[in-house]
Amino acid sequence: MPAIHELVYRSATKPELGFEIFTLRELYRRRVVLGEKLETPQRLDFHMIYVGTRGRGELFVDFAPTPIGKGIVTFVARGRVQAFREAPGVDACLLLVRADFLSPLIAPRFLSPDAPVPYVKIGGELEREVQALVAQLAAEYARPLDRFQPMICEGLLRAVLLRLERLHPDDPMPPPALARFRELVDRDFATTRSVAHYARAIGMSPRTLHALVAPTGRSPKELIDARVALELRRHLAHTDLAIKELAARTGFTESTNLVRFFVRHVGETPGQFRARYRK
Repeated sequence: MPAIHELVYRSATKPELGFEIFTLRELYRRRVVLGEKLETPQRLDFHMIYVGTRGRGELFVDFAPTPIGKGIVTFVARGRVQAFREAPGVDACLLLVRADFLSPLIAPRFLSPDAPVPYVKIGGELEREVQALVAQLAAEYARPLDRFQPMICEGLLRAVLLRLERLHPDDPMPPPALARFRELVDRDFATTRSVAHYARAIGMSPRTLHALVAPTGRSPKELIDARVALELRRHLAHTDLAIKELAARTGFTESTNLVRFFVRHVGETPGQFRARYRK
């Protein structure tokens, strides 16, 4: 099977802006011109938000079938693996957002790399409000770039995200320090699984880090191990990497250590998982 396609942020029109907006239909056309298959799994180094405008279809986000289309806003956070299942009649506005485009003070739950439900169903007045904000984003993006455009686009995107956050008024917003911890784990998990390493990198004690992640229902070690297990599942499902090579990529000194880790956290051997997923 082909390797996961690593997608970096490349804007053909305004690469310096860190934000781009176009439609799902346009994405299909671009891929046809480039001769690329949308079904090939893609790992994004930016956030992608689908604001559905027509039809209903689905997208696979880290193995989970996730709906896209009218009345749905679908989020693929930076670092997640997505795979398309093209559906005629489905369209959406795509918002491509470089991670550093958003203010560090914005930590929306939907753009978390381990968001349990990466989509929101909207309708009625809320759908009209979101679509109006997206239309303003598209109109602003179409203007010539000036020093005000990044701030205006960020403000409009922030309004979209906060409007959707309002659907969960009693849920606490994730603190920026937790988002930073997740970013560091995403960066360093193949090098170290030491809780002390991540606590030191954030500038806090391991005890404080435990308190920080406690609302997730898991410990720092459990979150780190879950990230490693996810990476293993991604490669086992989407590539033909041998266990020895996969061990080297994910910080295991021996293949047997990887197998024991995988069985403990996933409940089956890597070979069993790969066979079951492909079947």
